[in-house]
Amino acid sequence: MISIAALSDVLPISGLEPQTVAYVRGLVRKADGTEGEIIEFLESPAGQNVPYVDPVKAMTVIFLHRGLSEDIAALCAETEYAELRTRLGLLERVRFYDNSNPNPPEYVPAPLLVEFLRERRLASDDLVNYLEKVVAAVTVAPIFQGPENWKECWSLAQLPEYKSPESIIEFFPGPPWGESSAEWRNGRFPRWRKEMRVVAADLQKVLGESVYHFSNPDSDVDDDNVHRFLVLHLCCTLRPESLYVQFLLEASGAESVEEFMAAMINPESYAEPFKIEDAFIGLESSPCRLDYTPSSHLNAQRASRSGQGIYPFLDSH
Repeated sequence: MISIAALSDVLPISGLEPQTVAYVRGLVRKADGTEGEIIEFLESPAGQNVPYVDPVKAMTVIFLHRGLSEDIAALCAETEYAELRTRLGLLERVRFYDNSNPNPPEYVPAPLLVEFLRERRLASDDLVNYLEKVVAAVTVAPIFQGPENWKECWSLAQLPEYKSPESIIEFFPGPPWGESSAEWRNGRFPRWRKEMRVVAADLQKVLGESVYHFSNPDSDVDDDNVHRFLVLHLCCTLRPESLYVQFLLEASGAESVEEFMAAMINPESYAEPFKIEDAFIGLESSPCRLDYTPSSHLNAQRASRSGQGIYPFLDSH
C-alpha cells in the first residue's frame, strides 16, 4: 500500500530539486591546467540534515586524483559503490529530482561515504581527513536563506524537519527533461496540463486551496506554480520508465505507476499544509566553494603566515 509519509521522507525541504551546499575543487586538473572534475554536495532529504553526495562521481574524482585513467577510475568507482550499496537502506541511496535528467544517480549521506573511503583505504589519509572536515563544516555553515528566514540564514543542520506550506509549491515555467519546443506545444505536456485544469478544480473544491496556478500564456512575467505532487504526476506521465519514477515507486511502496499517479491526485494525499503562491523565490543556498590543498602545502603556507591558516572555515572544526 502506498505511503505518502514515506514518499515525503525522501524529498528535500527547499523543493523537489535539492540545493547545492558545497563544491570541492582542486583534486583534478586537465592537461591544459584548467579545473577538472569536482565533487558536489547536495541538500539532504527532509530531516536528514547532512550533505548528500553522488558516490560514483565522488569516487571517480578521487581515483582520477590518484592518477588512474578516466575509464579505470569510473570502473573502480562503480565497483566500489556496488559493494557499498549492499549495506544501504532506502534513505541512504536517494535519487533526487533533476529537471534536466530523468535518470539521476543515487546519492548517499556524505559522512557515510567518508567512512567507506577510510575503511576501504580508497584515498590518502590526508584527503579523507580533509573531506571529513568539509562535511562537518558544510553541515553547520549558515548558507540557506528564503522567505522564512531573511534575517538569519540557516545551516543544513538547522533546516526544519517539515516543509513549509509555501515550499510544497514548485515554480514551474515548463516541462522537465528536455522536451523540444514542438513537444512543448503539441505533445504530452500540454495535454497533461489541460487535464490538470479539471483535476485541480476538483482538488480545490475538496481541499479549499488551489493546487495549481495556471499562467497566462500572453504574459512574459507569469509562470505556472504547482503542488509538488502534481509535478510528480507529470514525471510519471512523461517518463514512467525513468529511474526517478521507479525510485518514487520504491520509496512510496506503490505497486505500479498507475497506483502512484492516482495517489498524486487523491485529496487524501494532501495532508501536509500547503499554500499556492509565486514560488520563484524560495529557500535557496549560497554553496561553499572549497579547494583541496594537501596538508603539507597548507602547513607550509600557515607557517609563512605566522600561524594564520588560509582555511579558517575548516580549521575551526
